[in-house]
Amino acid sequence: MLAAILLTGSVVFSQITDSSALASEEEGTALRAAEPAAPEETRSSEDSISLSKEEGGSAPIEEAPAEEPEETAEVPAEEPAESGTLNAPEESAEQTAETDPAEEAPTETEDPTETEQTDEPEQPTEPEQPDEPEQPAEPGQTGEPEQPAEPEQPDEPEQPAEPEQPVEPEQPTEPEQPSEPEQPSEPEQPGEPEQPAEPELPAEPEPDPKEALLAEREPLLPAHVATGDFRDAFGNAVSYTWGQPVPESPATDDSWFSDAVFVGNSLFDGLWLYGNIKGSTFLSAKSISVANVYTEAPINRSGVYLTIPEALSLKQYRKVYVMLGVNELIFAPETYYGYYAALIDKIRELQPAAEMYLQSVTPVTKEVSETNQYVKAEQILAFNEQLKLLSANKQVYYMDIHSALADEEGFLPPEQAFDGIHFLRPYYEKWCDYLRSHTILEVN
Repeated sequence: MLAAILLTGSVVFSQITDSSALASEEEGTALRAAEPAAPEETRSSEDSISLSKEEGGSAPIEEAPAEEPEETAEVPAEEPAESGTLNAPEESAEQTAETDPAEEAPTETEDPTETEQTDEPEQPTEPEQPDEPEQPAEPGQTGEPEQPAEPEQPDEPEQPAEPEQPVEPEQPTEPEQPSEPEQPSEPEQPGEPEQPAEPELPAEPEPDPKEALLAEREPLLPAHVATGDFRDAFGNAVSYTWGQPVPESPATDDSWFSDAVFVGNSLFDGLWLYGNIKGSTFLSAKSISVANVYTEAPINRSGVYLTIPEALSLKQYRKVYVMLGVNELIFAPETYYGYYAALIDKIRELQPAAEMYLQSVTPVTKEVSETNQYVKAEQILAFNEQLKLLSANKQVYYMDIHSALADEEGFLPPEQAFDGIHFLRPYYEKWCDYLRSHTILEVN
């Protein structure tokens, strides 16, 4: 019986103590700040009895909070609740635990009748294991304990991805039935062997324009035969000796020159431009000499440039007038003779039926003869002597134009030449008149 009373008083005292702590703010705050409350499991029934004697044990029973709050929030101070009972200061749990219940005698004993009037005490549940005591808050900080935050629910684990369904293996196809072997075809009858293709002949190269032009030249005429029977343009007999100038004869018209060709230098160009000879061919050019006549190509025939011998080969003539010597005055007379002799042979090869007329080197003015290093009157006379020698040796006619155009001193009149060598128009006409009145032909 006594044990039941002690146990009931312990519970009542514990509840009264909590209510008194809330009612007395200053004393409760100081008590909480001074020392942490001892865990419930350290409180024995004897402690409860001792505390109940000191407090009086008249507070209503309230259930203590199941857990200590983790932190104490700061709340404003409240007015102390009115109470008719002044509670004694509460001793700390440690002082109560150290007091021996046998040494202290209870000062007052509760009336057992009052205890019986109370409801039967609830059977105490086994105390929960308290969390580790938190550090006490600093004195003066009071307030209701915050409700502990609910622990965060862990995220539900992700459902593992469903494994890929394995690909069903392909059903093996039924093996193909072997086809029946083909019947061997009858061998083809061998045909006639193919004739090998004829090799393509290489394309003929395009002909050279010059070669094509020269291939169209006229055929050669029969060669001239020397008879010693000389006649003029009118058929009159003429006494002539090779190497001597052609004698004067009655003047003829231009029909005498219709089958003639003139081969020479720039002086023949002037004769063609300013003379009055019509119907003949001129193969002449500036700077042509007996030395370069085979290499220079000044003659234009249908866009193809030919040398004078090449152009001379295109057509057959009956008369060939040649005049070369001014551009060769730098040569020695014997050199001049050798070049000229070769040219005569070449012309006879190309024109076998033609009569050939060598014209003398024309005079120059006295001024040119005295000032020019090469063009000298004496050199001109020496060349003319070589032409007479060629006339005799090659049996060609010699035309003495120098004597017909020179003055008494053997010079060209200065008023008849614009550069001391080439003539003005009146002297080209005088030259043409000389040719008309000095005609000769060997009759076959």
